Amino acid sequence: MLTKLGTELEKDVYITRYMSNFTRLVLMSDKEKELTAREEHLLACEKELCALFYEQFKKQHGRAPDEETLDEQVKKNFIERAPVFARAPMVMDEANFIQSHVDRVKRLREMRMEDYLPDSYYHILEREEQVAGKYFRKHDDYPLGYEQLMIVDP
Repeated sequence: MLTKLGTELEKDVYITRYMSNFTRLVLMSDKEKELTAREEHLLACEKELCALFYEQFKKQHGRAPDEETLDEQVKKNFIERAPVFARAPMVMDEANFIQSHVDRVKRLREMRMEDYLPDSYYHILEREEQVAGKYFRKHDDYPLGYEQLMIVDP
């Protein structure tokens, strides 16, 4: 069956509409209606994939995608990536990792508050927060569901 093609969308218009629709779906599935830092990072990855799809579509079909293609891609990709965007309590984000590390440091026998001047104690805890944040960012894996953005040898 032949379908009539719609008006081609420019790349920036396509990406803007795609991200607006995709973000709306993410927020609809969230009772808090607020994006976490993790979700913002995932949306940045989604934006990269959207731009890649646009270029591949244009190369493959010799024209830019239309509104119908945009809607299909948003639906397909949201359904495919819904588990990635799901908020699971067992997923450790940076803030929880830092808090967990600082709490662990506070429980150490050597870190009793009475053994330090107040300024020194809080300085040590601030430094531990920085160290934990740096460690988390260094060791945080690439997000699940966006493996195709990784650079691999051909």
